[in-house]
Amino acid sequence: MIMIAFLIVLVLILSGIVIWLLQERKTEEQRIEALSAYLSKVQDHAELPKIDETYEGKLQILQSEIYKTANILQSEFSSETEKNRMLKELLTNVSHQIKTPLAAITIMSDNLERGNLSEREKQISIHRIRSQTDHISALVRNLLISSEIDAGVFAMKTEEKPLFQLVKKASDPLNALVELRGIEMHTEIPEEIMIQADENWFAEAVSNILKNCIEHTPEGGQIRISASAGNLAADLFIEDNGEGMNEETLSHIFERFYKSGGNPDSNGIGMYLAKQIIEIHNGTIHVKSALNKGTSFQIRLFFTETI
Repeated sequence: MIMIAFLIVLVLILSGIVIWLLQERKTEEQRIEALSAYLSKVQDHAELPKIDETYEGKLQILQSEIYKTANILQSEFSSETEKNRMLKELLTNVSHQIKTPLAAITIMSDNLERGNLSEREKQISIHRIRSQTDHISALVRNLLISSEIDAGVFAMKTEEKPLFQLVKKASDPLNALVELRGIEMHTEIPEEIMIQADENWFAEAVSNILKNCIEHTPEGGQIRISASAGNLAADLFIEDNGEGMNEETLSHIFERFYKSGGNPDSNGIGMYLAKQIIEIHNGTIHVKSALNKGTSFQIRLFFTETI
């Protein structure tokens, strides 16, 4: 009797183990199916879906690895999508920038080819064609520089230079334009302020900012350039009392291809390059402006041994 009871208990225990094993296998199969369904969602959805359930053991490790891999792939996909969007926008802007001067060159070339222009009209057309080709050349040059900066391969040769010398290099070529527009430009920079900079590129950045000030300062206006230095950085200030900028222009002024009026020949890259070059020089640039009162740029250059 005892033996029969023992056998019955043993059969019940073995039956329970078998049922438990079958249920566990079924549960694991369900979990694997859930993970498989999750992978399908990753493929079909723009956003990465979350896994709500948490398992133990190897399935938990597998679940975690799948989620991390899917997250990496989703991030890379989003990054590539954004790059493609930016590239499309860049090409659209470049196309627009080149199309206008090319159309002008075509019209003026046709007029010259017909030969019914006076000598004065011919000279004007030739001058305008040259101006438009210079515009395209400057655009291509700035785009190449911009591409090098974006790719992180923009090369500069830095050395210690007096700040006033760099500003003079930037402002001297603009003196004729300043006089033509009837503007006064005053420079007050202590000769002892020294910075680490690439002479040509830093002068280019300052020149682009000065051109912006000149374009937006009416006859009789003033542009003032000053500087000061502390223990950690030197500050360069470029201020005008021109027309100023509204909030919208102020928020976009350093964006590539942004134009706020002023010079119709502007390619909208000058201020963008100025900011990029200054940041490569371990610096920052900030701008304040008020309509009909003027604009002030502050360039802060932090002292370092090398850039």
